[in-house]
Amino acid sequence: FSTYPMSLTSPAAYPIAYGVTNTGAGIGAGLFPLIAGAILDASTWSALFAFLAVSSLICFIVLTTIVEPRVEEH
Repeated sequence: FSTYPMSLTSPAAYPIAYGVTNTGAGIGAGLFPLIAGAILDASTWSALFAFLAVSSLICFIVLTTIVEPRVEEH
């Protein structure tokens, strides 16, 4: 699960990056039900699915613009 990312960073930075990533996932998992509920209270299921589609598209665009660092062989 985390073996590949470990090779892309230094041993000192890896725990911090891993913690930030997991914190973001936890915040997202906690906020999504609240956001989904607010959208459903104000609108319909179609609006919720549109929100999910737009969010997925934004994530896809962000992920495709990330440039992986080159790992130098020692």
